Amino acid sequence: MMSFSDKIESIRQQPEHVRMRYVWGSVVVSMIFILLIFAFSLQNQAQEGFSSSGLNGPPVPESPFSDIRQSIESLDSTVVQPGSEPVDPFTQEQLDRVAKDAETNAQPENSVIESPFPGL
Repeated sequence: MMSFSDKIESIRQQPEHVRMRYVWGSVVVSMIFILLIFAFSLQNQAQEGFSSSGLNGPPVPESPFSDIRQSIESLDSTVVQPGSEPVDPFTQEQLDRVAKDAETNAQPENSVIESPFPGL
């Protein structure tokens, strides 16, 4: 009977296409092993229940679009409906102050603005 190291040495002596078969065969066997472990762990969690094992995930919404529906409802309450008077976020006093500041800081139409870089 051949030892493990002898088997590896005999595989090393094979052509590349034969060695690739061994590689892909070991990949398939490894993936089957990993998938079996995954399937058994899912089955175990399903039997025990998620809450009894201490794995409380995020709360599940009643429908996938419930968050979107709540956002739309909150937007509907802030949008001005036709026929209703819009809510102005600024008072008339604030608007007058902004208009007065704009008038005092405005340049006359015929004024020339000097360049900060003389000679250009």
